[in-house]
Amino acid sequence: MAPVSVLLVDDNTTFLRILKNFLQEHWNGDLNIVGTATNGEEALEKITLLKPQLLLLDLVMPGMSGLQVLPRLKQASPQTQIVVLTLLNSPDYRRASLAAGADDFVAKENLDADLRPVLAKIIQAEMARSSLADKSLADSAASTILVESESAPAPVMLAEPTPLPPEPPSDNEISKHEQTI
Repeated sequence: MAPVSVLLVDDNTTFLRILKNFLQEHWNGDLNIVGTATNGEEALEKITLLKPQLLLLDLVMPGMSGLQVLPRLKQASPQTQIVVLTLLNSPDYRRASLAAGADDFVAKENLDADLRPVLAKIIQAEMARSSLADKSLADSAASTILVESESAPAPVMLAEPTPLPPEPPSDNEISKHEQTI
């Protein structure tokens, strides 16, 4: 299974770096950070462009706050799981976030303990979804080959797929030097 694609949204660039390091250290191979945004407007642009499977969203940002942008993010990419990750740990903010479209809510003060089970649940769900999609695609391909082979006068030779080139390094990746800071 391919790693779950993640978009990080927080106006604090130091926290973004810490969060990237945390995710890479604990979830390397299961999560792929595809981008970051530092405000609501940028998050809207990037969710439309990148279509991540998961978005981690701060509530307090300049311009459009996390609560203001949440419904628009869900509208732009309904399949994206959005987890609010904030310092505003109160029942009122939790209720407001969930009502605005968040799939989960994690306080930054409990990042290590509370984010792990949320991510595990999302990764497991994405793996199950991917497995079902792969099975459906395989079933569809098998029935197509069967139909074609019944109507074709001669056997059909299937060529091996050409492997894709490796992905170039992203500008958003943290360098080895930055990881040690």
